[in-house]
Amino acid sequence: FMLNFATFFTTCIAINLQFVLVHRVNGKAMEKYYVIIVTLLSIVLTVPAFGLNQFGWNEANLTCWFKNPDVHTNVQWLIGTQSFWIALAATIETICSMMVLVWMAKFQGRVNRFGLPPR
Repeated sequence: FMLNFATFFTTCIAINLQFVLVHRVNGKAMEKYYVIIVTLLSIVLTVPAFGLNQFGWNEANLTCWFKNPDVHTNVQWLIGTQSFWIALAATIETICSMMVLVWMAKFQGRVNRFGLPPR
């Protein structure tokens, strides 16, 4: 739960930065949506694995993680509940960061060209 929760909140920081700077959205107004969406998504991704008894001691790895002895099933659970979502979050963060960097470069160009004061 906490891995997804932390990952998704980090993504929300990147999204919020883009919303505030590029799209001029009130970031404070968006906070409740971030909390609700991140919490629900983290629960939805974690509860099925708990409900289907997928977590526990893994003898092959000697770790407390996905415990299913079938490696294929273990990989499916890992991809479906964590790996895919972490990769998606990283992609979203990269896109948001690139959009903010482009916006900053354009803004700096306008300031240099027209002598506008920084906002």
